[in-house]
Amino acid sequence: MKCGEKKCIAPKLFRGAVSGLYKLLLHSSPNPNSKTESQWELDLGVKFTSAEWENIWRDIKTTSKSVRGRVIQLKILHRAYITPSRLKKIDSSASNLCWHECGQVGNLIHMLWLCPAVKLFWTEVCKLISVIIHVNIAPCPSVCLLGHRAVRLKTRQERKTVGFAFLAANFVKLESSQTKMFLYRNMDI
Repeated sequence: MKCGEKKCIAPKLFRGAVSGLYKLLLHSSPNPNSKTESQWELDLGVKFTSAEWENIWRDIKTTSKSVRGRVIQLKILHRAYITPSRLKKIDSSASNLCWHECGQVGNLIHMLWLCPAVKLFWTEVCKLISVIIHVNIAPCPSVCLLGHRAVRLKTRQERKTVGFAFLAANFVKLESSQTKMFLYRNMDI
């Protein structure tokens, strides 16, 4: 080892100091998702505990092994989907009305839950899942969209089945919305 290299090596006294500082910063910094969580709570009219939010964020990793499935869940949780109202902010000539032609402003919560066409979709999805696992699952946005464990399921397999079913339903619903947005952006209408 050259003489200059010896000066660059930290003495044993400082070993682990950077890791310790990093851990301290992580635990002392505010929740980076607090704004997103607050917006969901406002939209849904509910207040989740920090433990419930931890479960929601953690379940993203376990519901699907598919990266695409995780991306769908992350986009929902982070409110990253393009909606008519968001598209209107990007392109002033675009309409901010719902793509399901209900006449309402198409913001995120409307497009994912409040639109009558979407509510019907979620009602049917919940009925189907209830029949499959023999547990009544009422349509609830925190369960359907966020994967909140409001429904007490007995087994891990039931939880995985319900989580995956809602993930698949979100995929179907969001793909049709994204297709409409793609057509709008790429066709002269």
